[in-house]
Amino acid sequence: MKYIIIDLEWNGAPLYKTGGYFNEIIEIGAVRLDEQLRQVDTFQALVQPKIHKKLTGRVKRLTHISNDEVRNAKKFREIYRDFREWLGEEENCILTWGIGDILVLLENFDQLGINNGISAIHNYCDAQAICQRSLEIDSAKQPGLSAVAEQLGIPCDDMEMHRALDDSIVSAECLRRAWKQELFDELRSRVDEEFIRRITFKTVIISDLKNPLIDKGLFRQRCPGCNARMRRLGNINSRNRGFTVEYRCPQCGTEYVGRHQFKLKYEGIQHKCVLRTREEIEAAKREEAEKALRRAQNATSDKGDRSPMSKKTVAVLFGGRSSEHEVSRKSATMVINNLSRDKYDLVMVGITKEGRWYLYEGDVALIADGSWETSGATVPAVISPDTATHGLLVMRDSGVETVRLDVVFPVLHGRNGEDGTMQGLLELAGIPYVGCDCASSAVCMDKALTNTLLEFGGIPQAKFIWFYAADWAENSEMYIDRIDSELGYPCFVKPANAGSSVGISKCKSRDDLRAAIELAAANDPKIVIEEGIVGAEVETAVMGNSCGEITVSTVGEIAPAAEWYDYDAKYNNAESALFIPGRLSPETMALIKERAAKAYRILGCSGLTRMDFFVRKSDGEVMLNEPNTLPGFTPISMYPKLMEFDGIDNASLVDRLLVLAEERMNGSAK
Repeated sequence: MKYIIIDLEWNGAPLYKTGGYFNEIIEIGAVRLDEQLRQVDTFQALVQPKIHKKLTGRVKRLTHISNDEVRNAKKFREIYRDFREWLGEEENCILTWGIGDILVLLENFDQLGINNGISAIHNYCDAQAICQRSLEIDSAKQPGLSAVAEQLGIPCDDMEMHRALDDSIVSAECLRRAWKQELFDELRSRVDEEFIRRITFKTVIISDLKNPLIDKGLFRQRCPGCNARMRRLGNINSRNRGFTVEYRCPQCGTEYVGRHQFKLKYEGIQHKCVLRTREEIEAAKREEAEKALRRAQNATSDKGDRSPMSKKTVAVLFGGRSSEHEVSRKSATMVINNLSRDKYDLVMVGITKEGRWYLYEGDVALIADGSWETSGATVPAVISPDTATHGLLVMRDSGVETVRLDVVFPVLHGRNGEDGTMQGLLELAGIPYVGCDCASSAVCMDKALTNTLLEFGGIPQAKFIWFYAADWAENSEMYIDRIDSELGYPCFVKPANAGSSVGISKCKSRDDLRAAIELAAANDPKIVIEEGIVGAEVETAVMGNSCGEITVSTVGEIAPAAEWYDYDAKYNNAESALFIPGRLSPETMALIKERAAKAYRILGCSGLTRMDFFVRKSDGEVMLNEPNTLPGFTPISMYPKLMEFDGIDNASLVDRLLVLAEERMNGSAK
């Protein structure tokens, strides 16, 4: 029998035709060993992708394989034919490092229509399992190839890891040094239809108590101390994909909490029950609390001893549940691409429209169009409000991993990101974050509160009234009369809490009001009506902390492609013209910058805010339209363009905002 060590590199990406995910092989590497496990020869080939035309960024970084290399390679069907010829007809056993590669091989046979492709493989064995058992590594762990090679004293400095042939060579050497014939005989499987069904079977955790596969008799347990049949207290409760049951032993009186889990495996139902006394549970909680305290103390100590040259970990949040989800993805892409990897370690956290949080470990290029969600490079994760954690809880299959964060850049526009909710979470967690604090974010998001504060502070603005949608429903005629008499037409109807012009309508007459107010009410229960201002729309970028030095950029002017600067004109219509600097007199520009700084302080802003103004055509009055506490960072957004005009490029801007975040949290800006 010949032993064939095979390794594959694959390009995992979404399969848009079926809505699934496909790991397409891009490289095959193999080593043939004789019966004494001596290397006889090798096989290596790059594969031309048929379904995924381009490699993901993660694959390119790991393997250093370029798109040009695979574009000029043979197709999988041809290479597999060459591989079968190389295998020959002699009895063989294919070994891979873990079962992942053999599963990917089967997946490619199926997806690319290669019938009976497995017929060239006579036997299969998991090389990782042999090494793990031989070295007595904990069965709960999945040791990586590099870690095992290091443990066995195999030098890998000259090897190009994450390339198929070199990984095969290292796997073969690990196998030689850890070889035990009895382990191979025990773990080897004959490759047939039953083998394929078994290896491709996906274990399912049964969490529905009504499932007929659950044997209720297994909930009857004996006392670990005296072996008496215990009595069940209360109901069987579903929890964390398992079941929790409370027991009391009638003989010794000890109370236990049982954690039951049922898994449907290929061999059948597997039941596991862990019984712990209440004292053991409380002791475990205390131990975990002490560990968390030690982690927090160590983190504080590390922070105090941090070298100026050490890198900080920055989390960039993107997506979110707001109507500006798509814009957030584009803004986050710009921020991530301009984050210095020499100064910062990047952590990407995506939030879906449904509010699901994920650590994203894939290609940045997949964020903008939303395909990051189906990339297969996501792991459920959340920011913990516990200051001892000071970061992210990542729910991996192997357990919960803690990722400490030094600063967060929440590139989240609109509701549930820019309105103080996310800021409140980060305040609880004690993590510095870019942008305005909880209170000022909430105030600036609510146009009714913003207008009221600015009016009190003496900042000129359009006349306005506001009311609740419930009050409008009861007395709409009264409000229409007020709008007629106090504001006139045209006027703008706005939801009080929405960003980027979402839900805003321009009303040219009384007849337009009802539909416009209903649209605004669909976005927020509070509605603001503002008089229409005829004049230039201008913006300025403000940066700095509330009690520190404030930088106000030059003034930019907008000539919207639409009748007014709505959502489409801001983000989708390239015909909207931006003039930097604006077509204004020096005196008007100076007044805009002065009022921008004053409004910034009145509203309690910090970090950054874009201040939007009107310059009224009739008399040249400078009137504040609205603040935007997390302005867009898309290629056509005004905030980064204004800063760049003043000599602050995108990379410097991102870096400065992160510094301001830490200064505010540490109080050094006060």
